[in-house]
Amino acid sequence: MQEEHEAPAAKRVCRSGSVSITLADSDFLDCPICFGPFRPPVYQCENGHMVCTTCRSKIKNDSCPFDRSPIAYTRNRVIEKLLESVKSVSCKNAEYGCNETLGYLEKNDHEKACKHSPCSCPLSGCDFLGSSSQLYQHFRAQHQNSSVLFRYDQDFSIRLDAKNDKFLVLLEGRDDNILFVLHNARSNQQQNGLSISCISSSREARNEYKISVSFGSNNVSTLTFRSAISSSKKQLDNLPKLGFPLVPWLLDATDGRLNLKICIFKDRLPHWLR
Repeated sequence: MQEEHEAPAAKRVCRSGSVSITLADSDFLDCPICFGPFRPPVYQCENGHMVCTTCRSKIKNDSCPFDRSPIAYTRNRVIEKLLESVKSVSCKNAEYGCNETLGYLEKNDHEKACKHSPCSCPLSGCDFLGSSSQLYQHFRAQHQNSSVLFRYDQDFSIRLDAKNDKFLVLLEGRDDNILFVLHNARSNQQQNGLSISCISSSREARNEYKISVSFGSNNVSTLTFRSAISSSKKQLDNLPKLGFPLVPWLLDATDGRLNLKICIFKDRLPHWLR
């Protein structure tokens, strides 16, 4: 008995002459070269092998990478229509709390900005993964003793071990659901770079921070720096691309610690963008 092979569609319902399709596996509509989602226009070779627009522009000698047949500029109008018709694709972040149901052509843009994209816990040895709000609640419940509490728009003080403290986690005390991280990176043998970032699922920099380093006899001299806060889905190991202060070791206290006064401003764009 000959086996029947079903198309990768789980359901077809006809309503008023239209066809509704729910895909069991949306990977069927991904480019087989870059594995990114197809978007119109979709091109094919004479034997039906499809490629996305980006990969089509990179193909040399106009030959199909699968069977070397001419690929030309033939568009697959059926697949393009199908892409426009698929309306019930789940976000890949559903397990982290996203309940959005999307059209296939909307899926990629949504997932780039999805507030439920998973973030990783910055502490070594902890493999927690969750949305930024889930990560915040995890950190407060499991690691609060490894953090420093602060309030927006208020100065708070930290003594930082310039040589051994690679980072400190800062928790806003009113459940803002965002982890901030004070980074301490040795840029060379003579200086430390200080910066602050936030661990967030998808978030533009909407905060400024200010760091003041006190030094000298009785800490009477101060070096102050102000910049924007960048965001990342994980703890950063390198110095950020945005500006940051370099603190010479000669400013260190005799015990190797830096006296810092920090202020994180809430929902404030960098001063050069205002």
